[in-house]
Amino acid sequence: MMQGAVQLQPQKLSGSDEIIKAEDLESGSASSPCCRICLENDRGDELISPCMCKGTQKLVHRSCLDHWRSLNDGGFAFSNCTTCNGQLHLPEDEPAL
Repeated sequence: MMQGAVQLQPQKLSGSDEIIKAEDLESGSASSPCCRICLENDRGDELISPCMCKGTQKLVHRSCLDHWRSLNDGGFAFSNCTTCNGQLHLPEDEPAL
């Protein structure tokens, strides 16, 4: 380590089991969570974790996932993640008041 350099320690994201590693912080690859399909985080849609994927593949906007599933109507990708092959578990939509 260079003289005067700060040693970065792993940090836990609030409300998450994910840990940001020191090497991710140093390389600049750690950033705010984003959707694995549209790569955006500020669309106003909630990010969900519908399968067993971890890391950058973990989160997706429900609307992006619904669009992806509509393109694969009835196929394997409609009910399963094509990355981890796990079954998709989607949260129920809340009823309108």
